Amino acid sequence: DLPKMIAACRSLQDRAIIMLLANTGMRASECCALTFEDIDLEKRELWIRQAKFDKSRPLGFNTDTALAITTYLDRERPKVSLPYLFLNKCRQRMSRSGLYQRVS
Repeated sequence: DLPKMIAACRSLQDRAIIMLLANTGMRASECCALTFEDIDLEKRELWIRQAKFDKSRPLGFNTDTALAITTYLDRERPKVSLPYLFLNKCRQRMSRSGLYQRVS
């Protein structure tokens, strides 16, 4: 049940990831590859680049998800110059297996 998963999140990053995955249906690897250039929080849309079969596609997301991402970026994401939205504990791009560990 999604509300229970969101309530059980240990961090703002986990909350943003769960809400984004649930709201868009994107793949875990696509979530890990998201960069700041790929997402427009005001328009509530993002671009999946080099998705399956090397095609790009747009995805929309709701206001609650946009707020969760904004809150994560403002309060918790390390201030590093990497372009990736979600980082691991070593401040590097999160891997698919690292994402699974965080949200399982």
